[in-house]
Amino acid sequence: MKKTRTRFRSSLRRPLPSATIEALRRVAQGEWHGIILMGWRTGQRLNEIARLRWSSIDLHRNLISFHVAKLNSRAEVLLAPSLRECVSKLPKPVGPDDPLFPEAAKHLLPSMKREFQRLVAETGVGIESFDALRLSFLLDPLAHLDSAVVAPLTAQKSDTVSHCYDTPDLQKLKRRIRRLRRPNQR
Repeated sequence: MKKTRTRFRSSLRRPLPSATIEALRRVAQGEWHGIILMGWRTGQRLNEIARLRWSSIDLHRNLISFHVAKLNSRAEVLLAPSLRECVSKLPKPVGPDDPLFPEAAKHLLPSMKREFQRLVAETGVGIESFDALRLSFLLDPLAHLDSAVVAPLTAQKSDTVSHCYDTPDLQKLKRRIRRLRRPNQR
């Protein structure tokens, strides 16, 4: 009998609220705090994050490079300010080929997935798998951005004034980004 993987139901294929992800991060300890943030801010798979090396971080260009095993290709993602801050607080490596998350690099993917599910159960949030973070990044491209990145888009002098304008402006920008993904549909 052929074994099939469970797919996300269409009702679950939507970005996670940032409050849900923050709740997960609050209970996360050790490297998991950074791993969850990395998944949310880069959209990469758990295995790719666990195998990440310091040589993949380019603070001068503000980029992080990933080897996407599933596609056998490289991807570059901008470092969001919160992710840059998180990386700067990690223990410094001896060499550039040292893993960014040394403990995670020692574990096999199934044990990493089980540990993530334990964190999810501890918080009580409705997340099926680590892929929910990936989907949040992919389905809502602006939601993963920090306010420091979004603020220049709205060009407001203060957070209070910016709050009055952010939602409509960001909604328009989100629609434009979706159109870029589907150029034949207007």
